[in-house]
Amino acid sequence: MRNFILSILSTATLTIHAQEATQLQAITVNPGLNKQGSASSIDADQLRTQMPNTLRDGVGNMPNVEFVGGPRNQAQSPQIRGLSADRILILEDGVRQNFHSGHNGRTFGDFSLLEDVEVVKGPWSSLYGSGAMGGAISFRRATAADMIRRSNQDRGVQVALDGASANDLFGQRITGFGKAGSFEPLISVRQSDSHDIRLGDGRKLDYSSSQTFDVYSALTYRVSQSQNFTLKLNRFEDRADTTLDPEMEVGPLNRAGQSQIIKQDAVGEYNLAGERWDFHAKPFHRQTQVKKQRLSDGRVDTQIVGTTGIDLWNNWRAKFENFETVVTFGSEYFEDRTDGRRNAQELASFPDGKGGQLGIYLQPTLSFGQASERGRLTLTPGLRYDAYEIKPETGRSNEAKNLSAKASADFEYRPRRHVFLGWGQAFNAPRMQDLYISGMHFPGNFFVANPDLKPERADTFEAGSKNDFTVGDNDVLTLNGTYFRTEARDFIARSVNFAGGTTQFQNMDRVRLEGFELSTLYQRGSWGAGLSYGQTRSLDKESGEPLTDTAADQWTGTFQLYPAENFSVGTALRVARKQDHVPTGTSQTPGYFTEDFFANYKTGRWDYRVRLDNAFDRDYRSHTSAIKSTGRDVRATVSYLF
Repeated sequence: MRNFILSILSTATLTIHAQEATQLQAITVNPGLNKQGSASSIDADQLRTQMPNTLRDGVGNMPNVEFVGGPRNQAQSPQIRGLSADRILILEDGVRQNFHSGHNGRTFGDFSLLEDVEVVKGPWSSLYGSGAMGGAISFRRATAADMIRRSNQDRGVQVALDGASANDLFGQRITGFGKAGSFEPLISVRQSDSHDIRLGDGRKLDYSSSQTFDVYSALTYRVSQSQNFTLKLNRFEDRADTTLDPEMEVGPLNRAGQSQIIKQDAVGEYNLAGERWDFHAKPFHRQTQVKKQRLSDGRVDTQIVGTTGIDLWNNWRAKFENFETVVTFGSEYFEDRTDGRRNAQELASFPDGKGGQLGIYLQPTLSFGQASERGRLTLTPGLRYDAYEIKPETGRSNEAKNLSAKASADFEYRPRRHVFLGWGQAFNAPRMQDLYISGMHFPGNFFVANPDLKPERADTFEAGSKNDFTVGDNDVLTLNGTYFRTEARDFIARSVNFAGGTTQFQNMDRVRLEGFELSTLYQRGSWGAGLSYGQTRSLDKESGEPLTDTAADQWTGTFQLYPAENFSVGTALRVARKQDHVPTGTSQTPGYFTEDFFANYKTGRWDYRVRLDNAFDRDYRSHTSAIKSTGRDVRATVSYLF
């Protein structure tokens, strides 16, 4: 995965993970030397503990990170600091997932072989261009090198079985990997079947069963110690009984249907390292197709987005006695092609066309002094130029140029103790669907195209502190805190005129989002405990009221024990407060809490993992989700390495 540039302006998010099954560890600030943003990361050990079937399973407990859309996998979309999925960049193996469509999720794929996940909060258009206004979520699947390192053997075959009680899921995966001279191949195949999901109120969610099939391969060729190339190929297919809008239950305006999601990827990664520099090239192609058939009359809607592009960047390093610098310079180009069909005709709600974006960016990181002496100051300015054009099959195009800047400062006043502040700009280009959508929205109401939409823009300020304290001989106490404030303009929102019978995407005037994240972690020998809190407040500055879909305040806590080597048990608690910061006339969402329990044991070539999610079978619904959440769910995985 293309790494994020870990600028010192790191969001103080607490992520707790097992480090080689011996202790908990907090995320620390790394004055990044690669193409990264300030990130909180989750490694392979913790991901296996969480046994993710969806991306929400992996990162859903981070403060100010929420997943909306309900329990169906096909509907889940992330929200970061109150900004929706349309304003969040999703990177799979470093490549953009640019499929956007109303009534569909953003995260399609199999997540059982994840190697690591990074979540960046705040604006990162200075590095990534359009789409990263609210942040970015980047995840990477394992390569042969990862499996070799983890298993401590040059070749092997891993067979895994997994299941879950809430939807009667049963899955199987077989993964082969090895090393033959300069070649390191990996191939993995997984199949799963699940039935309708049991909700917290005890009933089944109709039309929520699915069958998935995933084939993934990664081939690395090591030309030398300083040069390598990896080719990753993936085909994922999900066939499901669902509703046309998977975020809603079946009803008169939401008919039952069947869906087929096919995602196909080809990603190349070339790396060349010198004494003071390292060069990276990432060509890619990704195509996502969503097909839905309405059961009542057999009508078939097909939506296809294909993204082709290349990302090139270079890091140059220099180090002197009391000064160190890393300069990142790069360029990115990608092109999206969209195609929508209703049976054999054009699908008005998903117009045909293409869009392209060219970006050039520069980010130096400058560090002065030593934390062990008078302190270490790190300055990170950044600048990116973008030009984009979105053009439908017929009609005039929408195009613009943009310059995004950032500036951050971090002062490490003692080793592992930081204060930081910074400012960043972001922009988000309108989507093809926002600009040129037409056709019926619902009976009596019709979409009206708006090709004059302007890109969304935002300025974000954040400040905070990250600190690790040594208690006694080996205990560690971590205390982190971040305050953020985003001033956004030209927000793109759907405006429904019930009296006039029209719906159109329009630019809103001004929006404010502000809040904070707090976290603490205590580690002592064979146990660790952590607690975090996230809060976001939103304001439509024109109406003076909050936005509709801002997530509720949330506490998360984790406690984990390691009674023996390769054996751990723990619990995770989530408490969401009542969401009463809503516009007039919008329903409030009651608060709730859930608790999960988990245990992991590894002996020889066997690996056993079990979780009890929503252990007390709470009947609850996340804010902005129309469907209640999954009830008590027993999940288990067993694997054997030959």
